[in-house]
Amino acid sequence: MPDVHSKAIRHISHSKVTLDLTVDMTDGSSHTYSGVSREEYYNLLNAPSVGQYFNLHIRGVYPVK
Repeated sequence: MPDVHSKAIRHISHSKVTLDLTVDMTDGSSHTYSGVSREEYYNLLNAPSVGQYFNLHIRGVYPVK
């Protein structure tokens, strides 16, 4: 589970088997999104702003488990 440089996000992990993306927030909450491709996961990890990418491409786009 890689740490990321973000004010709001602490860790991100992805299962290539279930396509679940788990995002651990700095406030202690954790959210799991389903149907997230491996490519989308890498895009998130490599985005110039992880928080901005998350807000635009993950939150509200993929269903929360």
